[in-house]
Amino acid sequence: MQIHDQTPISIIREQQQESPTQKIARLEAELAAAKEETLTVMDATAFLYEELQLLKGEVTN
Repeated sequence: MQIHDQTPISIIREQQQESPTQKIARLEAELAAAKEETLTVMDATAFLYEELQLLKGEVTN
C-alpha cells in the first residue's frame, strides 16, 4: 500500500481551521492537479502503446 499524502500534522491542523469556502477551493485545486496527472499518465501510456504497435508492425513485416 502506498501513502500518497504525507502532509505534516502542522499543515493538517491549519487546514482544519479553513472556512468551508477555503476548503472547497483547496480541494478543487487538488482535484484539478490530480486530473492533470492522470491525463499525463494516460497520454504517456497511449504514446507507448502506439510505439509498441509500430514496432510490432516492423518486426512482422
